[in-house]
Amino acid sequence: MATPGNAQVVLSWNGSSSATAFNVKQAASASDPLTIIATNIPNAGLVVTNLKNRD
Repeated sequence: MATPGNAQVVLSWNGSSSATAFNVKQAASASDPLTIIATNIPNAGLVVTNLKNRD
């Protein structure tokens, strides 16, 4: 799930019961390559900041 905010988004997901950490990737658009933005996240959630609000 992605919950938008002012120049940020809160991401949350249902993790596997056997997962110990998560890596998060993003792309500027659906056709762009994915870039790792966070590694070894211990919980199934992350706040991504410093985003540009849509005009």
